[in-house]
Amino acid sequence: MLFNTIYKIKLISRFFVYDKSNNNIQSSFLLPFLSSLVASLVIILSYAIMNGFSFKINEVINFFEEPEILIINKNELDENILNNDIIDSIVDVNKIYADRFMFCSMGNKSIFSDVYLLSNFEEFEKECKKFEIYDSYNSYNTNISKCIIGNEISLQLGLKKGDIINLSSILDFKSLQTKNFPQKNFIVENIIKTNMLNYDTRIWIEYSNNLDLINKNFSIKSPLVSSDIAYEDINKIKGLEIRNNLIHSNEILQAIKFEKLFYFIFGLFILVGSSMMLLSFNMLCILNNIRLVGFFQSLGVKKKNISLLFVVNSCLISIASFFCALIIFWIVLFFDKNYQLLDIFFPAEIYFNFQLLIENSMLFKIFILNIGIMFFSTLLPIYKINKIDIIECIKNED
Repeated sequence: MLFNTIYKIKLISRFFVYDKSNNNIQSSFLLPFLSSLVASLVIILSYAIMNGFSFKINEVINFFEEPEILIINKNELDENILNNDIIDSIVDVNKIYADRFMFCSMGNKSIFSDVYLLSNFEEFEKECKKFEIYDSYNSYNTNISKCIIGNEISLQLGLKKGDIINLSSILDFKSLQTKNFPQKNFIVENIIKTNMLNYDTRIWIEYSNNLDLINKNFSIKSPLVSSDIAYEDINKIKGLEIRNNLIHSNEILQAIKFEKLFYFIFGLFILVGSSMMLLSFNMLCILNNIRLVGFFQSLGVKKKNISLLFVVNSCLISIASFFCALIIFWIVLFFDKNYQLLDIFFPAEIYFNFQLLIENSMLFKIFILNIGIMFFSTLLPIYKINKIDIIECIKNED
C-alpha cells in the first residue's frame, strides 16, 4: 500500500509537477497554480474588504436610523388620538423627534442643513461618542442651548467645539413681509464624523427646549415598536403615516452587494481561465505521453488509475493555490491590523476605518468552488484515456 502511494506520487511529479530534464517546475503545473491562486485571492480579499465596509456602514446606519418610522402630523390629527392605545402601542415616546431644514450661520458664513430635534438628546450624546472628533465640551454659559454638528458643517462654517452657531427655521415664518422666522443661538458641544454625507451634514439639538423653532407645519416622528396593529389600519388614520426610513441607505447597501458580485465574477473568470489552461495542458500531456500510457495499460494498470492521476493533479493545484491565497490573506490581515496597510488604498480621511471581515463559511464555499471548477479540467482527459487503444498507443512512436 505504501509502495503504491509513493509510486503514484512519483508519477504525478514526473508527469505534472517537476521537469527533471530541465530541472524546474513544469509550466503545466505552475501556470494553472498561479492563476488559481490569483483568482482565490481576488475573491477572498475583495469579499473581505466589501464585507468589512458593509459592516461599518450598517453600524452607522443602524445607529442613526430606524427601519420604519411613524410620522404624526399634529395639524391634521385629532389630539385625542395621541393618547389612544393604538398610538401608545406602536410609538416609543422616549425617541420622538422632529426634523427641519434650517439656515445655519456663523459670522458672515451661512449654509442650509437638516436639523434634528431629539427627545432623547442626552442618551444620543452618550452613545455617539464613538463618532466624536473632540473630547466632550463642558459649556460655561448655561443660557445657551447645546448642539452636536456633523463634520461637514464644521468644515463649511469653520466651526470647532465651543463656538456659537445660529439656527434659523425658515419654514416656520410668522410673516412673509417682515421675514420674521424663529432663530436661536447654540453652542457646539461636539462634532461627529461618520464619513457618510447624509449624517455629516446634520445638526442635532434637544427637542423639549427648542419647540419654539418649529411652530409652523408641526409634525413629529417616532421609530416603531413591536405591535400587532396592522400598518394598513394606521395609514387609514388621518395625520398618521408609516414610512420606510432606509430608502437611501438601502441603495448604498445594494451598491456594495453589486460590487461584491462584480469582484466575485471577476475572480470566477480567472478561475475558469485557469481550469481551461489546465485542461489544455492535460490534453497535451496525454498526447506527448500516449505511448507510455499504452505501456502502463499493457502492464495491467487500469485506466481508472491513470485517470486518477489527472484528478489528483487538479485537486493538488486547487488545494495548494487556495491555501497559498489564504496564507497571503492572513499576512495582509496581520499587517492591516497592526500597521493599517489598507489605509494606503482606503485613507481614513476619505473612507471608513474598517476591518477586513470574512466568514469561515464563505472561505469554505470559495474552497469548494475552486476544487469544483478545477475538477472540470479533468473530464475531457479522463474521457480521452478511456478511449485509448493499447495496441495503437504502443505502435505510436510519437
